[in-house]
Amino acid sequence: LKVLPLGFTGYMAKKLWDRVNQNLDNYYPRATKEFVISFQALGNHKISTESALAHFKTALLEIGKSE
Repeated sequence: LKVLPLGFTGYMAKKLWDRVNQNLDNYYPRATKEFVISFQALGNHKISTESALAHFKTALLEIGKSE
């Protein structure tokens, strides 16, 4: 089970995003560069809806590649 918290939504999701972000290698040991970029973007509370959707899609696709 992989956790992909959407930190930009705030509240508990932001706390989870912070925890995962601090230990990204533990949660995603085979993370691609594209995944890391998208994950970082998903922690930005100022991200636009369009950008959030694009980064979410990229992150999901990249998770699938690393399995």
